[in-house]
Amino acid sequence: MSQEDSQQFESRKKDHIKWSLDSESQVDLSLSQVLSLNNHPFPNLDFEDIQLESPSKFFNGFKPLMVSSMTGGHDQAFKINEDLMKACESQKWLFAMGSLRRELEEVTLKDKEQKRLIEWESLTKNYNGVAIGNLGLAQVISHPLESIKELCSRLKLSGLYVHLNPLQEVMQPEGTPQFKGGLKSIETLCSKLDIPVFLKETGSGFSKQSLKELEGVSLGAVDVSGLGGTHWGRVEGLRFKDQDAMKAQASRTFKNWGVTTFDSLISYKELYGADKDSFEVWASGGLRSGLDAAIGFSLGASICGYAKPFMEAALVGQNEIENKMTLIEFELKTALFCTNSSCIIELQGQEGALSWV
Repeated sequence: MSQEDSQQFESRKKDHIKWSLDSESQVDLSLSQVLSLNNHPFPNLDFEDIQLESPSKFFNGFKPLMVSSMTGGHDQAFKINEDLMKACESQKWLFAMGSLRRELEEVTLKDKEQKRLIEWESLTKNYNGVAIGNLGLAQVISHPLESIKELCSRLKLSGLYVHLNPLQEVMQPEGTPQFKGGLKSIETLCSKLDIPVFLKETGSGFSKQSLKELEGVSLGAVDVSGLGGTHWGRVEGLRFKDQDAMKAQASRTFKNWGVTTFDSLISYKELYGADKDSFEVWASGGLRSGLDAAIGFSLGASICGYAKPFMEAALVGQNEIENKMTLIEFELKTALFCTNSSCIIELQGQEGALSWV
């Protein structure tokens, strides 16, 4: 990257923090606005007996709750990620990094400074939690596999997200909407990388057909990240509403584009729910509470992730992050208690646990 490109990149990432928290970028359709768990008025257990054991086959010893990918590539991001990682390590949550595009370019181009990569290395060097990396599909397609392997090794990653964001890339003036050959690149990555690969959308979810096309791919999981929270098509429109009138108008046309988190989870359940050897499904996209997580787990999710609530908390500080984690865990345990479930797996095993709101 040239110095000018670097400045543009950092400016874009700072814009993303600002506009992703704006009310105009929110779809506001959480799982608990669609579904409710059925109350069991005489649970045969004590509240203190409830355990948040993970139903996932990955990351034993950690809770099935994640701070999802948010930010990277600029000066403000270092402190945000440092605080998030400290809280995740302390509370046994999973941590997913923001995009590592800049860091991958530093590895690939043999950048002498490797500033961003060195920053991440300083955070992961003595980190005793789960750190999941994050690259865009366009970068996976265009960069050598060996560079991706080196990046994963240097950052001690426990897994790698490949994020899918076609709408955002088209709406973004600096976007890279070059996705041709993407599925083949994903298959190659899964077969060659020595850590699990997870696919995730960025707020527009997965159609049933797109999930079906992943059959036989050796993925670890698909994080549906469905329509319901921050909408990145809206974010990009807000960034340039006074400078790029055409794309700003187009972003309004597509302001509700996507498959909801609920519909994405249901499609997975219909296609793969009975197949114990298939990739897992994870829930994110508009999750705002522990109750949302409980509903996500009830729909078959193995891990539930949050982004916006923790960006807001991170801008206050680490204590606020941990307070938010404590609240979400309490809400999740309350949902389990009030459905007569001592753990998440018991909730998943209940027939007729959900009703429409």
